[in-house]
Amino acid sequence: MRRLRTLAVTAVAAGSIVGGVLVAPLSSAAPQEPAAPAAEAATGASGVAAIAWKPCTGTGTLKNNNADCATLAVPLDYHRPGGAKVNLALSRVKHTVTDDKYQGIMLVNPGGPGGSGLTLSVLGKYVPNGAGAAYDWIGFDPRGVGASTPTLSCIPDYSKGPRPEYIPTTPALEKTWLARSKAYAEACGKNGGALLDNMRTEDVAHDMDLIRAASGQPKLNFYGFSYGTYLAQVYATLFPQRVRRMVLDSNVDPTRVFYQANLDQDIAFQRNMEIWFAWVAKYDSVYHLGATAKAVEKNWYA
Repeated sequence: MRRLRTLAVTAVAAGSIVGGVLVAPLSSAAPQEPAAPAAEAATGASGVAAIAWKPCTGTGTLKNNNADCATLAVPLDYHRPGGAKVNLALSRVKHTVTDDKYQGIMLVNPGGPGGSGLTLSVLGKYVPNGAGAAYDWIGFDPRGVGASTPTLSCIPDYSKGPRPEYIPTTPALEKTWLARSKAYAEACGKNGGALLDNMRTEDVAHDMDLIRAASGQPKLNFYGFSYGTYLAQVYATLFPQRVRRMVLDSNVDPTRVFYQANLDQDIAFQRNMEIWFAWVAKYDSVYHLGATAKAVEKNWYA
């Protein structure tokens, strides 16, 4: 997958199908050149206040890559744009090419749903042949996630082990998982407040468009992984005229989101796990986890 991602990024400047990864300009054969950098303008073209970027502080990845950080206030409920706001945490690594070669902003989403994307603004330096240097890479924590405020947390340690067996082979296990699921849903309802009703993919897509507008750009480029590919599809459906180029890595079938899509990918996960179990068994003299795939699997789950 790492190689596929590298190949996909390489094609950002062109638009093609690379290794099964969709690289889509979603515009004419000769994409319209983006406006010159305008992130520091007083307001964007739509009247949205420009993002007030400042150098990131601390000692982490963003600071080490000379990134800028900011927050952007967006409507909690886009049906009531003048009402309550939520704050998105943003980061940016600016382009290093001359303005005549500038390609606009590149938003990044890691998937999840709910993955933090704040540090992904550093991805540009990994694009082969320096192609990433032509973009302003913008990472962001989606609403309710990470450094964005307010955050939504249902049961923070819900996934912490040890957990009951996933396959409900007994009535007791089935009741256990039904109870855990009910408790989780109730905790989300209790902790989520008004934010919970405004955590849809459509809301995040609208947030992306405000990031675009506040950056002073008529169009955006986007790089999404997994769930991020579905987010890209929703954005392109809502704002087709504002899409310039997109890289969609590990595509989600939009007709099967998300319960069935998760079951679909479990089939591939299981196949790969069984291949890995067999590989570990082949080198039992090194790993000592079992001389057969079944033995390795048993030890793994133990």
